[in-house]
Amino acid sequence: MATSSSTASGAHARQGGTRNRYCEEAPCNKLLTMTETPTLYEIWFDKLTGQGASPAQAVITVIHRYLDGRSGTKTSPVEIDAAFWSSAFWQSCPDAVFRTEGFALAFAKYLGRDQEQVFPELIRALMVAPEACKRAIRYSRVFLAPESGRWKALQDPIGQQIQGYKTFVEECRELWRRYEQRRHEADAAYDQLSDLSILDLLVYASISAFKTELPPLFDLKPPNALIPHPVFRYTMFTEAVSRLLARRLEHCGKDELDVSEERIRNCFRERMYPLLLTRHYDGGASAAALRRFEGFIDAQIRLDHCRHTEIGNFCFDGDVSQPEPCDLSLEPTPCFEPWMKSCLRGQELQQYWQMRSLAGLNESAADDGETLELMAWDGRLKPVTRMLADILILHDLFGIDDEIAIGNGIKVSLHRACLMLELAKANYEDTLLHPFVEAMRRHGDWAAALVEVIESGMRDGLQQRYPVLFARTDDKLKLLRQFTVTEASPSGSDEAAAALLAFFGNDLKSVRDHIHQSGKQLEANFAEQPLLKLGDYVFTLPWVLTTQNNATALVNNLRRVRLNRFAVGEETKRIEERLAEQMQQQGFRTLVGYMPPDGDGEPAGEVDVLASRDGHLFVFEIKSGYLRQTLEAAWHHRTTTLRKAGRQLERKLATLVDVFPGESLLRDSLEMAAVPPAGQVHTWIVDTSIDFDRQRFSGYLKVSMTEVLIVLRDEAGFLADDDSLDTLYPEGFSAPRFAQIIEQGLLWRDTPQPAEVASPPTTN
Repeated sequence: MATSSSTASGAHARQGGTRNRYCEEAPCNKLLTMTETPTLYEIWFDKLTGQGASPAQAVITVIHRYLDGRSGTKTSPVEIDAAFWSSAFWQSCPDAVFRTEGFALAFAKYLGRDQEQVFPELIRALMVAPEACKRAIRYSRVFLAPESGRWKALQDPIGQQIQGYKTFVEECRELWRRYEQRRHEADAAYDQLSDLSILDLLVYASISAFKTELPPLFDLKPPNALIPHPVFRYTMFTEAVSRLLARRLEHCGKDELDVSEERIRNCFRERMYPLLLTRHYDGGASAAALRRFEGFIDAQIRLDHCRHTEIGNFCFDGDVSQPEPCDLSLEPTPCFEPWMKSCLRGQELQQYWQMRSLAGLNESAADDGETLELMAWDGRLKPVTRMLADILILHDLFGIDDEIAIGNGIKVSLHRACLMLELAKANYEDTLLHPFVEAMRRHGDWAAALVEVIESGMRDGLQQRYPVLFARTDDKLKLLRQFTVTEASPSGSDEAAAALLAFFGNDLKSVRDHIHQSGKQLEANFAEQPLLKLGDYVFTLPWVLTTQNNATALVNNLRRVRLNRFAVGEETKRIEERLAEQMQQQGFRTLVGYMPPDGDGEPAGEVDVLASRDGHLFVFEIKSGYLRQTLEAAWHHRTTTLRKAGRQLERKLATLVDVFPGESLLRDSLEMAAVPPAGQVHTWIVDTSIDFDRQRFSGYLKVSMTEVLIVLRDEAGFLADDDSLDTLYPEGFSAPRFAQIIEQGLLWRDTPQPAEVASPPTTN
């Protein structure tokens, strides 16, 4: 197979029987029975080369359009893939293109779709760009489906002289064998639970949380040997329970979903009480069932650890070659360390919102004649501070308005949603979690501690203080009414209470198991929608509510679970407008949503935010989504949204340079005659998430919206008790200083490095 580069144009490559060659290589594939009609990707390639682009640059641009999902026509993914991978320009494609990260991502997309069409240049790509192709194989995780046609086709070149390929394939096979072993162990452990109902599993999950998970989290018990870091273990335990319930719901009978209070009480007597009180001892049947449950949890955690850590690190992290200079839009790079570094910054930024909330609360309390000390004394300070921080995050970062439309005509008050979640968390902390921890310290025994908490609830007016709480839907709505009181509705509102239940309710009947599907997640986990609906009853898991980050839960409820809400577009526009308003308060002139005219090339698209001051121009591409909690999810954000954002900025800046002098809207809005010199132009990707913060995409800096707001508002003092941070602008605010702080990362000079964080969990 020839491997030399060629500069022949796409039009020339389509001559001399090229189409027949494709058909001979895939005679059984109807999708590749080509005519002389060029594909849309070939048309784009020819247009780009006709405009003076080199063949390499033209193919790279077309690759990115394919990655962006742009086909130009409403065709199926199968047809789009067939058109792209059978395009004639691949035959004349320079070798350097195959070594780019863009090609690796496109090839990963190809490998992830086990369809009929084949890539005729597969062997050549493996020969000239083995490292990029190996990255693509890792990204796609195709080796986890050993019977797929794609993976079988990748076995054929093992005998050829491809650097390190045979060893790499064997490494993939070994990883698959370990994964299969873990999966079979989890399946076998799951089969041991066939006699337990959904209700039984909820009870055992809650008992196990207090028995094995919470004590290590509060240093009351040695760490678990399987996952020694309690924080990692607790998160994985919660996820494993989610997986178990989803899996059980796949094939449970209808009678399991029709629960009654009598069935709940019987379940408590049969499953919970024997584990807590010796007078209810049942000969060990319930204890044996709990051991089976915990056996499954450990097996599931091993499987999840294999997926998230072993496979995740192999697929999305590791040593990579130097980037190919013909495409620097996205450099191949190890992902774990920069992701962890950004996660550390995200943890520091949490304090900013809390301190900003506290400052605002202190000011408003003083106006009302109160003090923070008084609020702390009567227990209001902590939940109210957290609630206001949640509201600030949702308002300033995510464009949420006073009401949240969640579909079907249901609107939820932002204030009520945050208040309900934070007060519920504070209540369970005060009445269940903290008393359990204190009793555990005294008794040294989880069961005795839990009994003490349960009995204290009985003495305090027959209150439920079980590891799992339940109420009929009507009774739950009555409880929720207290969070809907307003001047107009002093007794609360039934409609508003129903909206809160709809917002936080997770109907277990709708959950499906996605554990064995690559890249899939449950529709919503316990934290995002913590009220579990089963039949006519609503169950609450206090061991989840008391340990979760509510701001993350609220954001992900809106931006991940309810991604397709009609209001998301409006919220995105408000994010841009609110940032512009903040900049105007510092003397910037701004323009939001400028749409430049289309030129001959790829359309630039809307410029989200433009701002000018002191002769400096700021061009922002705003991105907003949910808060990712795994390396895999963050990696997908990096290679899709952030990669695309960098290319968008590249086009937009080039267009602005061209149109600025003749565009009166730009000149008048920004009071600039033209785009200033390069040193006075600041082009950033401003993202509501912290993932891969301060990395560059197509050469443009990615920075978190929170960092921009802190620097813009001169509020670095909320991050640390450091006199040097009292002001970032000792000589007064200026655009050059604002840009310098962001671009040189001056805010983060005291940020801990990833090595200071506990290592990820390891299995035995």
